[in-house]
Amino acid sequence: MTSYKILLVDDEIQMTERMKTAVLAHGGFTVVGAATNGLDALEHIDKSAPDVVITDIRMPFLDGIGLTRIIRRDHPSIKVTFVSGYDEFAYAQEAIQLDVYQYLTKPVSKSDIQQFLDDLKDQLDADQARLYNEEKLRASVERSKPLLIERTFNTVLFEDPINPQTLTDLQSYGIPLEAKAYTVLVLELERTMPVQERDNISIFLSQTFKESFIAYPVHHLFNVQNYLVGLLGNQRVEQSELELVINAWILQAQTIHDTKIRVGISRTFETLTTLNPYFLEAEEALKHNLALNIGPLVFFDDMPGKNESNMVGLNLLHAEIEETLRYGDTPAIELLFSRMRNIFLRNEKPVVNAQHLMIDVRGIILRLMDTIDPIKTDAIQLDDIFETNDIERFIDQAERIVLDLHALKKKALVQKSHQKIDTIIRFIDAHYDDPDMQLELLCDKFSISVSYLSSLFKKKTGLPVHKYVTQKRLAAAKHLLKFTTDTITEVAAQIGYRDVYHFSYTFKKNMGMSPKEYRDG
Repeated sequence: MTSYKILLVDDEIQMTERMKTAVLAHGGFTVVGAATNGLDALEHIDKSAPDVVITDIRMPFLDGIGLTRIIRRDHPSIKVTFVSGYDEFAYAQEAIQLDVYQYLTKPVSKSDIQQFLDDLKDQLDADQARLYNEEKLRASVERSKPLLIERTFNTVLFEDPINPQTLTDLQSYGIPLEAKAYTVLVLELERTMPVQERDNISIFLSQTFKESFIAYPVHHLFNVQNYLVGLLGNQRVEQSELELVINAWILQAQTIHDTKIRVGISRTFETLTTLNPYFLEAEEALKHNLALNIGPLVFFDDMPGKNESNMVGLNLLHAEIEETLRYGDTPAIELLFSRMRNIFLRNEKPVVNAQHLMIDVRGIILRLMDTIDPIKTDAIQLDDIFETNDIERFIDQAERIVLDLHALKKKALVQKSHQKIDTIIRFIDAHYDDPDMQLELLCDKFSISVSYLSSLFKKKTGLPVHKYVTQKRLAAAKHLLKFTTDTITEVAAQIGYRDVYHFSYTFKKNMGMSPKEYRDG
């Protein structure tokens, strides 16, 4: 038999003991605590999660009406019953507005309590049965939804043009698709890894995709044949910005799972009814990536000869150099220069394109330097690669320069992250009194994912974002309570609390005393 949890709240100890005896005698309930005021009751609720709160109305610090307002806001499933004297029956109307389960008037007889508990048990049993059936149905629908979404997306991907009804079906599953510019990503994992490991990485990528691309109104990742296919939509999609976000997302997966992930990225397009050609573009960019073993990303726009059927010979080598030097990690860069040595130094046939190689690499290096602060690149010596015509010396010097630039770029990205966190901290310090100040607001304003912001913020401050905001608010509250005559309600409003009861509860929880006790102390 289900035993429901009851919290008793009354500043009359005798009334609490009498009610507790009656509840325990019933057998269908357990008493999880007793409080003498609303503030203490809130702490009990957080700890024991009762099903029912039976409360007096008139109490010190926080009365039954204020307590019930907070319960309705934060714990709407809890049933509240008022117990009060005849002279307070005027509160009955407010009890109705607060959806109070029942209003008992003092003195309450044993038979009244018994009847109340019998009715309450029947109601809770009925609620639990209904909730169980609803959750069972909802769970069944939710289990089927991912399969339905994936099947519909596969249909969308291969329709050309797309039937508008198919897009409507996707949106009916809660998939937002409204944006002004779209991009398709096609990912492939290492084919040689065990199936279970591939599945684990796919799940990890799916879980982190939404957080990594939270700044994009449209961000979905699906299994399509042997690929993972991502759809991104934004007010605008800029390649440099997209490159940074995708790189960070993939690097996170590769660091945790120690695997290689390749991505092909389509051009930007404006309407989803033409999705299929851009999926094929991203797939072509991926195959180009796999064939050349270049860095993790290849944009279709950056592929040489993208409108030609044959991309062979020197063009392929030049494409590999461009992609690796721009997007590759240290091992990929070292592998590229090793291949250059094999092609240009160990090949018995005459090398007629060495000069073209040097011209290309010089141009790429100059473009790389344009993406980094000039002050930071001053120490890099370029004279050797511009003065020498010796291919062996050129490759050695170019590798050193590219690796130095790669390290500088990586350091710049880290510094940029720290600068952004410093900016966010300054923003919180200036706007902690905004009632809407929360993690999601910061992520939207500064275009950063929840997980990334949470991790960097805690590393920088030692506190989660919400605790840092609370700390700032309470520090301001202490000053206002000691050095102004503002009411506690006014103080709460000035530091960002819409609800004075929420402020009082938070203050007492953190300071060990109520705002009034702090002011009077």
